[in-house]
Amino acid sequence: MAEIHALGEELLDGARRQTPLGVRLKLAQVLHREITCYVATAVQDERAVGKTWDEISAAAEVSEASARASWSETKVAALLAARPARTLASRSPSQSGVTEKPLDWTFTRPAGRLQRAAARVLQRYLTALLETAPLSTEDVARQAALPTDAITLSLGGELIASWPVTYMLTDILGGEPQMLRRAWETASGEREPGALQTAEEARSCLEDILRVLHVSAGKPDTESMTASPLFTSASTTERVCRIPDWPGTERLTVALGAESTIVRPFWDAWVRATSSSPDPDVAT
Repeated sequence: MAEIHALGEELLDGARRQTPLGVRLKLAQVLHREITCYVATAVQDERAVGKTWDEISAAAEVSEASARASWSETKVAALLAARPARTLASRSPSQSGVTEKPLDWTFTRPAGRLQRAAARVLQRYLTALLETAPLSTEDVARQAALPTDAITLSLGGELIASWPVTYMLTDILGGEPQMLRRAWETASGEREPGALQTAEEARSCLEDILRVLHVSAGKPDTESMTASPLFTSASTTERVCRIPDWPGTERLTVALGAESTIVRPFWDAWVRATSSSPDPDVAT
């Protein structure tokens, strides 16, 4: 029943957010399947406590022959065995980074310059993973137990899936979900542009974006790149955190095969944050 309740809420939320029709129809199909499984399980529970087929058929308002054919023990077992899992129950919290709950595949649409830039970062990373993974979009959909449309939308960048879905897709594709956390928070609107209140927070966000673009580009040799220290694995206190001026950052972005317009909003946010808190590492 909890799954049916969650699915019903997702369907209502999808209608409210005007989630694409294909996704809502797929969701309705899954809800119908869950209700079918619930009915079958309820009948078997009643049979287990001694209810006769005559009593069950009367409650269901069908013939006894129909009840037997629809909810026989063999039929119900096959129905439940074919039911794909939609939760993260098979993964421990340490593996998934999220709690065990039904996946929310509703989407948000990025609004504003910074959100759209972050969405393009997500799109580049996830697309790059898909291009190198031995999986098709349909394979990913099967493993995620989500509609193919939902996978396509999640990879497209125009709409942002929930964090549990984004995390799971990244994991299936062999990526590093936590690397995307800041980009996802910004793209989804969870992290408002004004929330980058300190120079350190803004710089960390910019560094994360550049690291994601670096991985998306196939981790090219950064020895000759201006901001190569951004890609070292040393801790924040051990590595050089200086970010070049905008021309240098723009050259780095282009060297990573990305449009400079993706990074500029994050660079501007960093500059704004440092204007009220002078930082010796700020390039002018």
